[in-house]
Amino acid sequence: MNNREYTVHYLRGLSRARHSIERRQEQLEELQREVIGVKAIRYDKENIDQSPSNSVEDSLVRYLDHAREIEGYINYYVELKNRLMEQIEDLAEQCEKNGDTYSQVLYKIYVEEKKGALVARELGYTRRQMERYHRRALMEFYECFLKVSQDVNVS
Repeated sequence: MNNREYTVHYLRGLSRARHSIERRQEQLEELQREVIGVKAIRYDKENIDQSPSNSVEDSLVRYLDHAREIEGYINYYVELKNRLMEQIEDLAEQCEKNGDTYSQVLYKIYVEEKKGALVARELGYTRRQMERYHRRALMEFYECFLKVSQDVNVS
């Protein structure tokens, strides 16, 4: 993985985390429907010689466990988003030239998850200018925040 790919992968972590939460919330909704759909045991109709199944209890336990798990993912997402926003804001201060532009581009693409063409229109750039700023912003971000950690991981 080259430096640019590594940086994009790092920045897209926020989007991956959000999608993971959304998938887990869909699973939670399925569990909720399962809990709501569980019918009560009718002892006058059921054979009470056998122990009744604890399907309601089991479903509730699975639901609550899953909800706690999602809470952990949400906490991770919030921490990651705060860290990325802080790093992107710091990029403006650390770059001598075009730091504000780089920060805006990265913020809009990776935090707001907007497409490059839309960001170009919003910031008043041509598509080609936008691609150039994006490429340079990725290089600067890598140099400022990721190079040291990647060098340590390689060693």
